[in-house]
Amino acid sequence: MHTCTLIGCNSGMVLDMTVDATLAQLRAGAFTLCRNGSCFRSRLDGFRPGRDPGLLRLDMPREAGLLPLLELQAKPLPTGGTVVSVVYGTGDQVVKQGDVYRVTFHAVNGRTIGEFRGVAHYEKVEPNGPGCGTCYHVYFRQD
Repeated sequence: MHTCTLIGCNSGMVLDMTVDATLAQLRAGAFTLCRNGSCFRSRLDGFRPGRDPGLLRLDMPREAGLLPLLELQAKPLPTGGTVVSVVYGTGDQVVKQGDVYRVTFHAVNGRTIGEFRGVAHYEKVEPNGPGCGTCYHVYFRQD
């Protein structure tokens, strides 16, 4: 008999991308995440100094009865710009192979300061062992 562990597992995507802006400029701007044309938009004024370095958790509407997780983490680059990690987690019944993700960052004046588009080829993950819960992840990187 196999015993399952209790490691949490959400399906979804992680994107690491470089944005042509400082953390202060990001705070003044806006963010859009789309999956298959369904979009979520938010201002980014929640990025505050003194918290975890550039960590922002955004509240999204329910998907298939679940509350998705959406976190952004920003790390300034010494050469200018900022690396932003976008973490989107939801239920395994929500994601489908071939999902199209689009992520856009806009400056306060509306100028696009970062843009990404990618097609998901999810990997199956079973962190608690076979038959103990399955989730699907995709990782994107854009420099």
